[in-house]
Amino acid sequence: MRTDSKPFPTTRIKGSWKDMGIQYGQDLKKEILFMIDWWERLTTGFVPNFSKEKGLHGAMAMYETPIQEYAPRWLDFMEGAGEGAGVDWREIFWVNVASNLLEGQDWVKNPTMGCTSFAVEPDRTVDGKTYIGMNLDWTVDVKVVCVHMEPDDAPEVMGFCFAGCLPQLGISSKGFGTMINGLTRAENQIGVPMNVLCAEALLGKDFEEATTRITLAKRAMSFNHLFAQSDGSILDIEAAPNSFQCLVPEKGRLVHTNHYITEWLQEGDLYKVFTNTFLRLHRAEELLDEPEKIDLETLKGMLRDHNGTRTCSICSHNVEVPFAETWASVISVIAIPEDGVMYATEYPCENEYTEYRL
Repeated sequence: MRTDSKPFPTTRIKGSWKDMGIQYGQDLKKEILFMIDWWERLTTGFVPNFSKEKGLHGAMAMYETPIQEYAPRWLDFMEGAGEGAGVDWREIFWVNVASNLLEGQDWVKNPTMGCTSFAVEPDRTVDGKTYIGMNLDWTVDVKVVCVHMEPDDAPEVMGFCFAGCLPQLGISSKGFGTMINGLTRAENQIGVPMNVLCAEALLGKDFEEATTRITLAKRAMSFNHLFAQSDGSILDIEAAPNSFQCLVPEKGRLVHTNHYITEWLQEGDLYKVFTNTFLRLHRAEELLDEPEKIDLETLKGMLRDHNGTRTCSICSHNVEVPFAETWASVISVIAIPEDGVMYATEYPCENEYTEYRL
């Protein structure tokens, strides 16, 4: 069932994986069709002699088998989404792996790209609860949606994503949440794509299973995964295709942007030449370290921060990029996993946050 009373279209789906996919496709058809066209326009601008059929064939050839071996339920879901939206299900598959296919292209090296994620331990918060959240920066015309899932055979979850994609960041009824950051090294491989990793981690039966679904996978590309649980457990996984390192909080908080913090993973890091990722990390840590206790308003203020230039601030927007779009903090999220609630908005410096509840 779709609702439009909040900043982001929301679909509440339940049942088998195929049935949930059909509901997803039906409820968000308009947004999904837009994003299929959007990815085609973007890819055409960066891949010589690109055609959609070539993209569909390449996506299936590279990633269908790894997904089948890792988490086949998502193939059922994507097939259903294609049926519900009235499109070839390979187009749903393609938009879920398009960022993997573009890994190494010039667009992933653009200095305005970025996300700032954080998690705070209960000892540092006013109400003694764990918080996790982020600003996700992308082009301003993408369609962000909220997906509330009640599977027949897995925990209830709620997550945000670009229309047509699997849930990328969100919370679980098991009391944990997960956020993300783009990382890029000069390598990738045929393996499990990022969107499937993020969605599968959300479905873990507990915090340990959620995190190990990342570390045990044969990953297709580099990415950062931040997890926080209601008991105060916080873990960040800096992942590369064939290696990873885990980070834990310092001073009761953990912040991550778009460069590897782990020294031995920094070789080949394509983001580290852009100073904005370092500036955002420092500024977020500075803002979280100032108060003795952190509350919801502290976190909103951090995510709205415009210290420095607009390209180097935590809240980013109206930044021109080569393919005639603009970059911005298209979604800002603060989650309290134990309460089953997320507060979300677009362009956080301009808008109030709205409550989304499991």
